[in-house]
Amino acid sequence: MESSPQRLNDQLKQVLRLRRSQKTSIFLVCVVIASLFWLLNAFSKDYATIVDLPVRYTNLPEDQVLTSELPQQLAVELRGYGFDLLSYLLGTADDTLVVNGNDLISSRKNPNTVLYSTRPLFERMAGQLNPGVQLKGILTDTLRFRVEERITRLVPVKANVQLQLATQYLEAGQRLIDPPVIELSGPRSAVVQVREINTEVLQLDNVNADVKQQLALEIPSGSNRFEMKPSNVALQIPVDKFTDASIDLPVTVENLPESLSLNLIPDTVTLNYQVALGRYSEVKHEDFRLVVDFAEFNEKHHKKLRVRVEQSPAFISNPSLALKKVEFILKR
Repeated sequence: MESSPQRLNDQLKQVLRLRRSQKTSIFLVCVVIASLFWLLNAFSKDYATIVDLPVRYTNLPEDQVLTSELPQQLAVELRGYGFDLLSYLLGTADDTLVVNGNDLISSRKNPNTVLYSTRPLFERMAGQLNPGVQLKGILTDTLRFRVEERITRLVPVKANVQLQLATQYLEAGQRLIDPPVIELSGPRSAVVQVREINTEVLQLDNVNADVKQQLALEIPSGSNRFEMKPSNVALQIPVDKFTDASIDLPVTVENLPESLSLNLIPDTVTLNYQVALGRYSEVKHEDFRLVVDFAEFNEKHHKKLRVRVEQSPAFISNPSLALKKVEFILKR
């Protein structure tokens, strides 16, 4: 057991700590009360201050584009009691300066510039602020904007697709984009430079079924004033399992003089290809055309004529001739 003097010493330390804690709490309470009184006194006084108010634009001209950056805030001078100005100082006031495009006037010095006097804006806003707050002035008296003629043209859409097909699968037809063209409007100098509109990147791996996706369009570089209608397109890519197939086709001779006759050896060539199982039955002989060009004949250096695939169905893949060149007998 602890001795009596030791217990007494511990109790005295606890009492001292408690008294110090109470003094600290009382001091903090006094500081808070004094601060509140100071704030009440400060905010009850009349002040003039400068704050930034948000700007909204309406009725902008449809046949022109404002190509310069539009200010999103304007500095204004306000006057009022501290409590009335508090929401403006904290940025919580919902007052907005509305710039009406109908009040834009052309510059006499520069036809590509329009001017906006903030005087009408001041007059409209003067009576719309919170009670007790006066609008003393807008620090910018005139806004200047560069303008350019707006044009609209049709621009083709290009699908930005990275497609990795599963084994034994291929694209079974053309990629379809709906709509294939969109309306692009904006400053003339920028719109005429746009040749195509890219979609967002679509990356798909191990694909073994038809692809159907809605893709957003990427805004072209060159201007931040472009508008696109629509802003997205539908993409369809038919995908099917494929099979290897072949077909024997006759070879046609081109550019043969009427005074000559030519016998090809052989006169038919096998074409190997891949086709989707669902379209295998659509393959027809008449959809193919193999040719040799007699204009390529050189009696000294060429004993054979090159066979070329001039026509084949769009839905087959990887066409390959079993015989690249054929021999011939020429009769004069």
